[in-house]
Amino acid sequence: PVLYFPSSSFHSVCFCALFVFQERLSEWISELQERSENIEDLVSELELGYNTVEDHCRDSEEVMEAQNEEMMALVMEQYNTMSLSMEEEKKAKLEQLYDQIVSFQESIDQTKVTLDTTAREADIDPDTQVRDTHTHNTV
Repeated sequence: PVLYFPSSSFHSVCFCALFVFQERLSEWISELQERSENIEDLVSELELGYNTVEDHCRDSEEVMEAQNEEMMALVMEQYNTMSLSMEEEKKAKLEQLYDQIVSFQESIDQTKVTLDTTAREADIDPDTQVRDTHTHNTV
């Protein structure tokens, strides 16, 4: 069986089908445009988020670099202070050691003088030496 449509009926059916098809296409295009706009909004939000994170990272890096420089300056200052303190302590100890060496040398020199004086006195007066020896023997 073949369907028979009079030409005006066929034309009306085609027109209706075309109209329905156009409406469907129009709906799909609207839906695609809406989805496209949503995607564009999402991309804009993602880009804004990315830029915000990037700015935050840059700011954090600057803060960390400033803190690092501050800490390095503090460490160097403490190192220099300790180094200077140790140098002063070392200098004081060396001066104290030098004074002890000088004092020891003076004691040695004084002892030599005393020994030389005692030896000369013993050599000058042989009678005293004999008497001293004799006195020690008789006692």
